Amino acid sequence: MRILWEGVLVNDLVEEAKAPPEANTVIFHASDGHTTSLPPDYIAGQSILLAYKMNGVVLPSNW
Repeated sequence: MRILWEGVLVNDLVEEAKAPPEANTVIFHASDGHTTSLPPDYIAGQSILLAYKMNGVVLPSNW
C-alpha cells in the first residue's frame, strides 16, 4: 500500500520563523498537550513533514 502525504516541511517553517542562528532547540507543542524538541541542525538534515492530508483526505484534528 502506498500513502501520499501532503504537508509542510518543518525546516521550511523554521526558516520562515527566522530563528536566530544561535538557536539550539526547536520546541513543538501539540494541541493534545504533547511536547517534544529537536536541534535545528537535525531538522535541517531531515525531510520532516508536518502533514495535513493523507491520500487527499484532510487529517482530523484529533488524529
